[in-house]
Amino acid sequence: MKEQTKLGWICALLFLPFATIHAQATISNTHASAFLTFAPNYFFQKNESNFFLHGQLNLFTEQRISFSGDAFYDLGSTSAYPTFNNQHQLFFGVNYHWRTSIHDLYLGIQPGIGLYRNDQALESRIPLAPLVSLQGGYRIYISPHFHFFFEGRFIGGQVISKNMQAISNLRFSAGLGFQL
Repeated sequence: MKEQTKLGWICALLFLPFATIHAQATISNTHASAFLTFAPNYFFQKNESNFFLHGQLNLFTEQRISFSGDAFYDLGSTSAYPTFNNQHQLFFGVNYHWRTSIHDLYLGIQPGIGLYRNDQALESRIPLAPLVSLQGGYRIYISPHFHFFFEGRFIGGQVISKNMQAISNLRFSAGLGFQL
């Protein structure tokens, strides 16, 4: 328990210098931002979790609207017998933002496509899935070039294969991003 307390104090002390410069972090209406992070998820139908490498590129066209593209690469499952051995997704969509000088709260919708493969299933073609993602998140801009973020999303769809299978999961991402 003492190790967790020490880790909490270290994280707080590392964040403190950024808190003092946040007033200078005003971002222009049109800019691009990106991040690369790890994203755990919870797969409802099978009660299992997976981990993904999550990359996002976000382009602000005006104060309240941005277009974003997201890619998820499967890193593995917590289950000994996962439903899918490989599952990778691509999304592209639009977000609506409620922004102040340093705070950014947003909601968005993204259609996408997923590649789902199970090594136990002997299919000659690769199972694809049309997907939809509803996302929401929060960013705090700590400098003109960096921001902290938290994002949650619901992903729904259905794998198109011999065994049609519904996909519903929650996925979370957090970390440090940058903007140009």
